[in-house]
Amino acid sequence: HAVEVVKTAESVTHGGVLYYTYTMAILHGVLLPGEAVVHEMTEVLAEAEQSGEDVAFGLAKSNVAFALLHQDGDSRAYALELLAQVRDIATRRRYSRTAIPMIDTFVAQDRALRRDLDGAIELSRATLGDEIEGGGAIFIPMVANVLVEGLLQRDQDGDIREARSAIDRLAALEVEPGLVVYDIWLLRLRTLLARAEGDDAAYRDYRDRYRKMANELGF
Repeated sequence: HAVEVVKTAESVTHGGVLYYTYTMAILHGVLLPGEAVVHEMTEVLAEAEQSGEDVAFGLAKSNVAFALLHQDGDSRAYALELLAQVRDIATRRRYSRTAIPMIDTFVAQDRALRRDLDGAIELSRATLGDEIEGGGAIFIPMVANVLVEGLLQRDQDGDIREARSAIDRLAALEVEPGLVVYDIWLLRLRTLLARAEGDDAAYRDYRDRYRKMANELGF
């Protein structure tokens, strides 16, 4: 309903509503970005380019980039370039600096996909620490996921121990009761850890609980 209401609004409002509805849902795995969603986000990006306003730019580029990164296709390089542009204006305090850790999370994920596990772990470790110390909330589970996945894939001395420590830090954070984006990310990470440790019983338990929660929530 919110998205329908703002279809005729200016680009800051339109982009902001898309960010806090579609994009946040896409980032947490709740929603897959269909072509109609990407098309609307792309249209708002064109409007933002005409306005020349930094906040409109940041929102619109973030929306398009994060949607493309969650689609199968050859748009990853373009999406990461958009995020680099958003990071630049955020670093220069022309856009919210809260965008920086989220962008760094996806840069780290891209490094892991290109098999630069050391680089992925280093960046995601630093981002996770900064977010926890800075009181961040929404993006912490996602960056923890990138760090844990990288550690378990590298599997060097101490990596499983560090992965377990990262999961424990995530579990220990005080958040609002019922914040399911924490609950489901934790279940996923514990599933991965149990599999890496060869604990078949724990793996099956966490896996089944994770799938059940995802299905019940409509992810």
